[in-house]
Amino acid sequence: GMHVLSAQSLTNSGLFKVSIRYLQKLEFFGDIIVALGVLWRDKVSYLFHHSPGMPFEEGICHIKFYPATKSSLGMVLLSRKKDEEIKEIYSDYDLIPRYKGIKELLKDIHKFRQSGYAILKNNKNVSVAVEIGFPSYAAIGISGEISNSNLNLYINVLRNISKKIAEDISNEKS
Repeated sequence: GMHVLSAQSLTNSGLFKVSIRYLQKLEFFGDIIVALGVLWRDKVSYLFHHSPGMPFEEGICHIKFYPATKSSLGMVLLSRKKDEEIKEIYSDYDLIPRYKGIKELLKDIHKFRQSGYAILKNNKNVSVAVEIGFPSYAAIGISGEISNSNLNLYINVLRNISKKIAEDISNEKS
């Protein structure tokens, strides 16, 4: 029964079916991780997470839940929530992954909310994500050794793909 429910949710939402062809186009950027995910409370559920060198189809549901505060997808989706909602989500946390407390988290959330994208840096690895839809229901992102000089290019590409995915999903429902 779980497999039937999973298959129906992926195909009936249209998100995965529409997104997959656009995600595949991101492979031309080379050695980067390509991801599509949705937010579930304080976690990102990745519908797609493809690492360089793996067959493309193995990226489907490759990773389970991941802390939203450690993911650019999670952070851009959190940024679309009200501060009160975010405080409620993390009210039982003694430690928020990557953050010393709620004030530090909200500082980044406000920055991402204003820019419309989230960037997380960890040594040489840079992760960037944009939301899909208005109001947002998913996010796409890439991660890898991304130089500052290429960051705006990636953001614009992700925004264009996000817009196309949202338009295609809207057209499918019509």
